[in-house]
Amino acid sequence: MIINIRDKIITNPQTVSDRFNTFFVEVIDDLLSQNNQPCIKRDLNLQVTKCAETKFISPVTETEMERVIKSLKNISSAGYDEIHMSLVKQCLGYFIKPLVHIYNVSFQTGIFPDMMKRAKIKPIFKKGDRQDIHNYRLISILPAFSKILEKCITDYCHSLISILY
Repeated sequence: MIINIRDKIITNPQTVSDRFNTFFVEVIDDLLSQNNQPCIKRDLNLQVTKCAETKFISPVTETEMERVIKSLKNISSAGYDEIHMSLVKQCLGYFIKPLVHIYNVSFQTGIFPDMMKRAKIKPIFKKGDRQDIHNYRLISILPAFSKILEKCITDYCHSLISILY
């Protein structure tokens, strides 16, 4: 990839990556510093506290886990761990029991595992001049196991909402 910063052509992959990082961090800082966005700053500082007396999500079963995993698309991109969803589907029988255990512990404690919060960030070209860094947007490519956990939580929330309404 080649980018142009102030009429200087940058081709070194590490420097290009650093420039994208700096650019997008500055964009967020600019958004947060705008006077008409005070709620964003406040919301980013919120702390979530655990409540041991409350149970939010019922345990997931192996059958539910298998259904969730099979429902996810076999996309070609992989997260930072380089594990593709198709590989997870092929090997599901080998690790479904420990995976169900890990996810149920997450549900019981209300803690989303730190390693599942990591993402591979990739700039995607929108339109215009490919060398202009302003013509890119970022996407986060999550690990397959993170997507599965999120889908379990989403499915639970949707089923809860349908029961309530």
